Amino acid sequence: MTRLVTVLTSLAVGAALLSGCTAQPEPDTSESPAPTRTLALPSENDIAEYHDVSCADLITADLARTLNTGGFEAGEPQPWPADEPTFADGQICEWSDGTSEPELFGWARATPDEIEAAQTHLDGEGWSTEQGEAEAVVYLAPDADRAFIFDLNGEVHYGSTLDGAKSVTPPA
Repeated sequence: MTRLVTVLTSLAVGAALLSGCTAQPEPDTSESPAPTRTLALPSENDIAEYHDVSCADLITADLARTLNTGGFEAGEPQPWPADEPTFADGQICEWSDGTSEPELFGWARATPDEIEAAQTHLDGEGWSTEQGEAEAVVYLAPDADRAFIFDLNGEVHYGSTLDGAKSVTPPA
């Protein structure tokens, strides 16, 4: 009987202790909204700084070395040529050796409207398109002597060749 009283007392004490415990809060299972992708446009300060970029800054260091080794020299940055789609914030750079066709490289920040107008222009001129890396759209001239790459960040890369356009780097 003593043993029964001890067991019952232990159970009563345990029950009293457990009744003082609070339940753990339930975890928040509500879903947070999915992130939205927005076009990153430059500020006025970014635009002002961009126009101080040299032609060597618009391409990879390896390509600049290769061009210099081949006797090419960089010219001064120029606005987009009138016969190509133009962008308010961008420039073209010409690298020339004085004897052959110059190599052209360009970079610009573009609004969605500028990109749409450029793509419509290029479609009308018979340029072909292909899917680029990271959802970029690549446009190639009919004679493959020029290429545009339009990416999701509003960047436009331009080159005399597709490899040239891929070698264009955004100004730092």
